[in-house]
Amino acid sequence: MRFLVHINLNYPTPHARPPHLPPRPSPRTVSIFILFHFQIQPATSLLRTYSSSRRLLRNLANMFTNARRQEERTGKYGTPRVQYLQELVSQLQNASNEESKEKIVANLANFAYDPFNYTFLRQLNILELFLDCMTEPNERLVEFGIGGICNSCADPANAAVVTQSGGIPLVIQCLSSPVRNTVNYALGALYYLCNELNKEEILKPEVVDVIKRYAASSAVSVSFSNLAHAFLDKHVSELN
Repeated sequence: MRFLVHINLNYPTPHARPPHLPPRPSPRTVSIFILFHFQIQPATSLLRTYSSSRRLLRNLANMFTNARRQEERTGKYGTPRVQYLQELVSQLQNASNEESKEKIVANLANFAYDPFNYTFLRQLNILELFLDCMTEPNERLVEFGIGGICNSCADPANAAVVTQSGGIPLVIQCLSSPVRNTVNYALGALYYLCNELNKEEILKPEVVDVIKRYAASSAVSVSFSNLAHAFLDKHVSELN
């Protein structure tokens, strides 16, 4: 049995800065897909696995923000998170060149993995902004846009916004991208987006066929293969 945990990060992680200073966006993303694969094991092995998993989950929990941690990180003169995100959105709307847009979208995508920011993503229409980026001819904007969607749609409310905004065809389109990260993010996003309400749109024969080809491509990309297998195990095997 497999299930997928995904965290997509831009490094270095930006912190809130005073309003008069520009943000420190990162132009690249690092995606962490943790694929858990469970098999029947002896009791002693299960205890070791349980202990290791608890340590891993504790470490992952430290990556996320809560109100107290955010207050500590912001400090007396820092910018509140929602205000900082609003400033990034405004900067993107006023950006005059492609490189600036890429950096700002990458920075926004960096915030999308943290549940602390989920409400802000919806409040500021950042999810729709990610989808808009996925319609651009600039492959890097597409990459960072789908990265933001992949980061955020583990949350059902965010996934619903993506679906209702017509995002599923855009995500499916990313499966054919020449950019490896874009394909990875698309596979991860579909893993979380697919549900009873939209599975007919996602589980079309031509889409499943593409994902099956990725599942069989371990010699080319282990990442593609693992993500595709996780999707098929969760959403396609149950149909058979």
